[in-house]
This record gives sequence, C-alpha cells and structure tokens, in this order.
Amino acid sequence: GTSLCVIYNALQPVEPLSTTLDESSNLLRQRKDRVYRFVKACKDNRIVREEDLFTISELFKDDTNSFVKVLKTIEAVVDTIEGRGLLDMSRMTEKPSARFAEAQMGPPQDNRERLIKEFVDTERKYVHDLEQLQAYMDELIRKNIISSDSIRYIFANLNSMVDFQRRFLIGVEANASQPPDEQHFGAVFVNMREGFMVYEPYCANYTRAAKLCVAEKESLKALSHMIEPHYELPSMLIKPVQRICRYPLMMDELTKYYD
Repeated sequence: GTSLCVIYNALQPVEPLSTTLDESSNLLRQRKDRVYRFVKACKDNRIVREEDLFTISELFKDDTNSFVKVLKTIEAVVDTIEGRGLLDMSRMTEKPSARFAEAQMGPPQDNRERLIKEFVDTERKYVHDLEQLQAYMDELIRKNIISSDSIRYIFANLNSMVDFQRRFLIGVEANASQPPDEQHFGAVFVNMREGFMVYEPYCANYTRAAKLCVAEKESLKALSHMIEPHYELPSMLIKPVQRICRYPLMMDELTKYYD
C-alpha cells in the first residue's frame, strides 16, 4: 500500500497520501488502508477509469488475472505522471526487456536451441491469444451484449486457463534462460500437472461453445472490431484444444536433445 501511495504522490497532488506506517499498530490493516486511499484518490481525481481500477481483495489474491489488473492501474498512473512531465527520463537507463528469456537466450545456435526458441515463442503467442480472448469476453460482459449463460457456455473457465498459462509460461521462460545442463522442462510439466486439469472442462465444452457462437453471431457482431465472430472467434476458441494436444509432441521433441 505504501508503494502505491508513493507512486500516486509523484503526481504532486494537492493532498499527498500518507506513506508512513505505525509499527505499533496492525500493519496489515494499515497497508489495506493505504491501498484503499490510493484507489479512492485515483477514482476521485479521474486518473484511472473506475472499471479499470483494482479492488483491495484483487491485490491480495493469488491470481494472475487480478495481478494484471493491478499492473494496468499502476501503468495508467505512471503514464499520467509522464504525460504531465513529472517523470525524470534522464535518470532512466534503457528500459528492461518485457521478454526476459528472449534477452537471455540470444539467437539459436543449433537444433536444440531452435526448438526451445520455438517452444517459448509459441507459448508467448498462445498466452497473448488467450488474453485477447479474455479481453473480448470481458467487453461482452461489460456491454451486456449476450446473456451471462451464453458467456459461461462459450468461454467456460477461460479465466482459470489464462491464470494457469501465465504461470506455466513463467516456468518455461525461466528454464529457457538457463544453460542446457540446468534446463528441466520436464519438471515444469510435472510440477504443474494438476494445473492442466483446467483444460478438461474447457475441452469438454468446446462443441457446445462453437454451436452457441453460431447462434449468437448477430449479437457478437457488435464487437467485430475486436474479434470477428464468424471466422476469427471459432479459430480463437479452438486454440486451447489444439495447444493441449501439442504439448506431448513438444516434449517428445525435447527429449531428443536431453539425457
């Protein structure tokens, strides 16, 4: 909470937020109070759109969907700071890469490295596609374009899948950045095997989801600028089904290059 208040105070508001904590009092309660004051200040001063603000409970959730919402709120505040000319860019070095593993791996030198690069690149693209689908679902909900039942039947447990795949991608990238003798991609799959259960309800629901997309086609045209409902949406919805089938093949290929 204190860190959020420090970021907000960089806007040089008329009433800065308190950034001190009383060590003799309940620290967790004080931190939650600081978070509340940060969110309220962003809302009252229209720094962030109300629908884009995170809640206190979302900040403390063990869930990447909530974490991403927190990051987007902070990004909006930092963009406002920069837009007002309050960010001293001269003190900043080169921006850190958003693709950590890519910076660590370098260009592939052999077939093993090419395979790993393909694995990492396609995994990133897959997560990006899931996030795009999730944003589309959220907009359908926000604008009340189709019923909540249709949302549930079309997208099933998409939020849980996005959360899992972000975590899985972190494991894949972390391994890819290591020297060959320290890479353990199999361990990533084994350690996260229970997480792959999110695919079971999604895949079981896919046929029904595809049929419902056809039935709701006219309503879904309202968001054609995000995802075209006739061709693009079905191809997006089937990607998880295709990806889960791809993992065993990828592992078979990887085992050829490791003892």
